[in-house]
Amino acid sequence: MMLKPFLVGTAIAVAIGCREQDAHKKVFQAPASLQLGLGKVYEGYLIVQGGLASGNPVLSQNALSMMHGSLHEISTDGLDSSGKAYWDSGDGRIMEVLHNPDLATGGLPAVRKAIMQFSPLLLDRMESFGIMVQDPIFLFRCPEAGADTGAIWFQRDRKASNPYQGDSLRACGVVVREIGIPR
Repeated sequence: MMLKPFLVGTAIAVAIGCREQDAHKKVFQAPASLQLGLGKVYEGYLIVQGGLASGNPVLSQNALSMMHGSLHEISTDGLDSSGKAYWDSGDGRIMEVLHNPDLATGGLPAVRKAIMQFSPLLLDRMESFGIMVQDPIFLFRCPEAGADTGAIWFQRDRKASNPYQGDSLRACGVVVREIGIPR
């Protein structure tokens, strides 16, 4: 099993409806250890996404906790000062989402909201620092999630398994991009 570093292209920002200035994000040289750490976060994310799509609150909440722990294990050693500053600037937003007290008692709706908020933040980390994973990552968008404003999520395969809509609209979503560009 060979892990490959991938750099996520910034053109995706326009395709998913991000502001124009977001399409011009910085890309930093990141050490393999950081990219592997993001890969571990992504693996936890996939478990949360699968639990949400199947309506399993226990799996979703436990996996979210595991994913959160993986984020804390990532070392920024090896980043230059601008890369470290950019990493640190995003930490507050991520921790705000993942430290929300509603996650302890809010069940699936709270975890869905957290993943909806976390997904663009994870995309930003992938775009800026790269990620080391074995298989391509599929970025999906559902136009009906988030009070019809749309939301993104990641999956390992092409068949939509929407984490936001539950059984009613599990297949709602389209692949916006396949992430798998060797760095």
